[in-house]
Amino acid sequence: RAVHKANRDVHEVASARAASTGMGSTVVAALFVPRTGQLQVANVGDSRCYRSRAGVCELLTRDHSLYRDVLEEHPEVDEQVLAKLPRNVVTRALGMAPTTRVSIGTHDVASGDRYLLCSDGLSTYVPPATIAAILAEPRPTGATVQLLLNAADDAGAPDNVTVIVIECPEADPESGRRREAREAIEQRAARERARDAAAPEILLIGIEDLDVAEVIESLSRPGSEPPPGGGGPRGAG
Repeated sequence: RAVHKANRDVHEVASARAASTGMGSTVVAALFVPRTGQLQVANVGDSRCYRSRAGVCELLTRDHSLYRDVLEEHPEVDEQVLAKLPRNVVTRALGMAPTTRVSIGTHDVASGDRYLLCSDGLSTYVPPATIAAILAEPRPTGATVQLLLNAADDAGAPDNVTVIVIECPEADPESGRRREAREAIEQRAARERARDAAAPEILLIGIEDLDVAEVIESLSRPGSEPPPGGGGPRGAG
């Protein structure tokens, strides 16, 4: 909802002021849900979210870019063609239209996780291996942010560079309770699905009085319905 509101706000400004025509922005946002111990990540455009866990760095978002779209829709495209594609052309952004499509991902959080939210000013110019190495080092988050900014400066990033690092502390008793609550929710949902799957689609009341031949004959006549009374279904569920 927050991303959709931001899109409407940017679009309204861009539409109302001539000087702001064509104004837009990419976005990546994260929301921690204490009840389930999960992180929800939303993105539009090519701003990204990475997760560093036990020394392994993983990209959690998908870029909405021309390069990525061509790669996914035409995986057979020649490498020389891919090399000529611009990397900074986004196919989805805030403010381009009254509505936009927002990609959402939900991820379980583990103690010791580090999450990086960044603009393409970092991810385009700093190699993934460098980002992974900086996130893996056990240093304060402020120092980690500064190292990432320095790496972008050293790479000559001409674009703005925005960086947020979220660190998850070591597990505490509360995290265990959140995990148990999430498991209870999932188990209850599974039981409800199993119950719904086992429930009859049609419930026939007074089925012992049902004359099957009469019902078949009745339904064979155009515009007819099952005979009333005890000889037909009197309820459905």
